Amino acid sequence: AATGLPAGVSINAVTGLISGTVAAGANALSPYSVTVTVSDDAGGSGTASFSWTVSASGGGNVASATLELNAGNTTITASTFVNGSIRLTNTGTVTLTGLTIDLRSALFPDLVFDPLGTAGDTTAKGFVVNNLGGVGTAKGTMALPHNGLDGQDGYDRLDLAFTGFDPGETLTFSIDIDPTSIKGTASPGPNSSGSVSGLEVSGATVTAAFGNGSETSSRIFADGSKAGATTLLQMGVAPTAVISVGGIGSSPATVGSATQTVLLSGPAGATMRLLRVEAGLYPASEGGYDLDPYEANSAIALQYIDVVLGASGGAEAPIVLTRLDAASGINHLIAAVLDAKGMPIGVSNVIVLHFVPPEAI
Repeated sequence: AATGLPAGVSINAVTGLISGTVAAGANALSPYSVTVTVSDDAGGSGTASFSWTVSASGGGNVASATLELNAGNTTITASTFVNGSIRLTNTGTVTLTGLTIDLRSALFPDLVFDPLGTAGDTTAKGFVVNNLGGVGTAKGTMALPHNGLDGQDGYDRLDLAFTGFDPGETLTFSIDIDPTSIKGTASPGPNSSGSVSGLEVSGATVTAAFGNGSETSSRIFADGSKAGATTLLQMGVAPTAVISVGGIGSSPATVGSATQTVLLSGPAGATMRLLRVEAGLYPASEGGYDLDPYEANSAIALQYIDVVLGASGGAEAPIVLTRLDAASGINHLIAAVLDAKGMPIGVSNVIVLHFVPPEAI
């Protein structure tokens, strides 16, 4: 038997031969700590361990990039509106030609790009390049109107096109992201809800296009700080990450107990990081604008929990839900598989639990 093998590789229990084709993207979790156990009919047994390094394929033709939003920021009310708050780096060996950021899968619902100042608070900012960093040109286009018609309720997606975005170069830019629930309010909105950082857009989907014709997608995840987030765009299949909560059938849900257990699933032996964000709903006015059940628009507190998955690819993480005031207690859960450098490479589903203790009813 063997544990810790890369995906796509297995051991023959009779011959002991390790064979197979290493799965695409397996380099993201490299190196692998493999342990082989043998036994005989007389009851004897022995083990041997070794480290297995899987390198990225493609030789000198590597397509990869990193996107960082409010990287390392220690203020939970940070914003992508601030100049230079978003950094895009070409970490590969081929040119980067395009990028899209789709907010529809973000942690908080109804977050939009607001270049007109009509979707959230009244302060507006479209795509603004703050430093080209050697890149030839960078053009931003808004796509997917949130209301299906025009930009009055903002846009769900930002499309970027580049020329001369060469390996090693970094572009910095900024843009206004708002929740539609604060439509028409003055900046920064109730409870700073109009100050949206990388934290709130965790889960958003990013797609990069490269000069060799390849494309790859990944999802944004918090970077361990109070407001920052990042994503690694590289070729290959990202590991699957799934979370659920014991005893909770579906999400979103209202719970009366603060104590819950999160069940995490992913590659055996991998480290997964669980993020819990307590949020509240502070709308523009009573009733708000286009509100949905369990909607939240302002991050209040957060917690990170790192767990190592067992041989079966599972682990449990006990958590305690929090509730600051009557408008909050909307706890958002999301997790990611981390690579050997601590970068998120596979992001899970989102679970929303509204904690309402019995005494608050």
